[in-house]
Amino acid sequence: MVKTVADLNADDFGRIPIWKLVDPSKQDVEPWPKKGGAPLLSVVRTECVASDGTVYVGCAILTKINLISPVVFTSGRQIKLFHAQEPDVEWRKEAYAALGRGAESFFPLNVKMSVSSQHRPLPMRLQGFIYRSEDGAFNAVR
Repeated sequence: MVKTVADLNADDFGRIPIWKLVDPSKQDVEPWPKKGGAPLLSVVRTECVASDGTVYVGCAILTKINLISPVVFTSGRQIKLFHAQEPDVEWRKEAYAALGRGAESFFPLNVKMSVSSQHRPLPMRLQGFIYRSEDGAFNAVR
């Protein structure tokens, strides 16, 4: 069963916590059936804890030292935490509405991998939605 990362949801990660990238250019993934933990460049289930203590299921791509492209799942929607450019105010309003809380209740957000792997990336503490500015710096916006 091949899916795209954009089509994955919390139920998918409830059944299958590790999805291997089979075509990174298309973001195609398939279930990882092997025992022994997640391989590099797989999409893994994460636990995301909001500042008010609410726990969300999420996912991110596993690398040797980092989790990249993290998302949080809400009912029927993925909320992307990293963006190529600053997410606009309207997008952020819609994201907070889908999350059922405002910026002060959601951020800072702690993200950690919730599956086993030989590679243990550092957990993240996000102060806001992360984006890359024109000068290449990473910034956070709430």
